Amino acid sequence: MTVRRCLSVTLAMLALMLLVALGGGGAAADDVPAPRAFPGLPGLPGGAAPAGPQVPAVVEWEAQVTITAGLLDGMMRDELALNRPYLEAVGAQQGQEAARQAEEALVAPYLQRIAEIQAGAQATQSIPMVTLYGIWTFSKTSHRGAYLSPSDPVSILFYWDGTKSGVYNRMDSIHTCWPDEGTCNHFPEYQDEDARSDIPFVSCSTSAQWVYMGNVGGTLYWKQGQYGLMKEDDACNVQPRDHMRIFGSVYHSTYRYWSVATPHHETWGPGGHTPDSWESAKQLFAGSWVESGLPNDKRGWDTSVFWWSLTQWGNGGTYQEVYFNGNGFVIGTDR
Repeated sequence: MTVRRCLSVTLAMLALMLLVALGGGGAAADDVPAPRAFPGLPGLPGGAAPAGPQVPAVVEWEAQVTITAGLLDGMMRDELALNRPYLEAVGAQQGQEAARQAEEALVAPYLQRIAEIQAGAQATQSIPMVTLYGIWTFSKTSHRGAYLSPSDPVSILFYWDGTKSGVYNRMDSIHTCWPDEGTCNHFPEYQDEDARSDIPFVSCSTSAQWVYMGNVGGTLYWKQGQYGLMKEDDACNVQPRDHMRIFGSVYHSTYRYWSVATPHHETWGPGGHTPDSWESAKQLFAGSWVESGLPNDKRGWDTSVFWWSLTQWGNGGTYQEVYFNGNGFVIGTDR
């Protein structure tokens, strides 16, 4: 081997070693642990898996996040945009004064906290986080309102072709029958979270929620839950329903697009929706992608799933007076 060829091979090997060592991309932000690949995670089509030193499957930590007046102003606008159909319905049903009062009630907490920050109030907030496999990091729960209060535990992560719109569209188009069968075997179907109201002429009100998320070693973002699903036979008010918000999407150089979700079962009352189970809805929504193992259960038929796991994420606890066991699904989908 010539000296020139030997030098070329050596440089190529060094470049490959450097690429493997870097794992995920981006400059460090919010003291996220340095990126490292996890060899025990299957997950690339064709069976390929990243190389690198083994890291813990789950790391719990806290991000110290600066809350600015500009951030809150944007979130307030998100809240108004999300509830615009509801406000318009209130105006049509109860009059414009009622709609104005409803809008003022939505924006008042944001305006109050913006004024507090501008007056010098504490602007740093501690957000409990979870990092999975040294790859993805996100807040343990979604957060809502001007004071970003913890809301619903995150319990599903989609990756590879895991954009929030892709997951939403895939689940919104599921059918109940198979061409090779003489009868229809039903399994959960889904519709948009606001698709059906049992109160005539009144649109469903909903709260804007955000998850703080990003790639390990990269910038973290507040991602709004702009897509939501419920079961086909549910309604967004009056009756109980299974509901799931989807947050994202973030692009990872190895694992491509990913998003997270907060499934829950909830009931309707005078104060709006109240969650009463995190587990049943998690099993329901994830069951459309993965095998449940039950006899004659047609869930998990989706062949786009090339890898999935159900493991302990470390975000168990009591949220909104309902216990969550901390087990979460990671689902790789190649649509």
